[in-house]
Amino acid sequence: MTTITLQDLTITDEATRTNAVFAGCWSDSWTAEEDGEEVEKYLDQWSAVGTDKDGNQYRVIWLFENYKDGRVEDDCLDWERPESIEAI
Repeated sequence: MTTITLQDLTITDEATRTNAVFAGCWSDSWTAEEDGEEVEKYLDQWSAVGTDKDGNQYRVIWLFENYKDGRVEDDCLDWERPESIEAI
């Protein structure tokens, strides 16, 4: 089976938050220390549909560690490295 990468796809809809709930310690948020400052972070999952050159559709999932204070704008997230790509 050929591995599908983001470069093989044309994203055909806008990426949206999935509002997924994560089990265990990832279920809400956690505190981390960055540059001597305590910050509150959470897992932020997004998804979109992509189509390959043969017309096959795939669900692309991105998973980001994000900041609760909104310091990172959505368009500044690393969209080049999805968490998974699955045929639909």
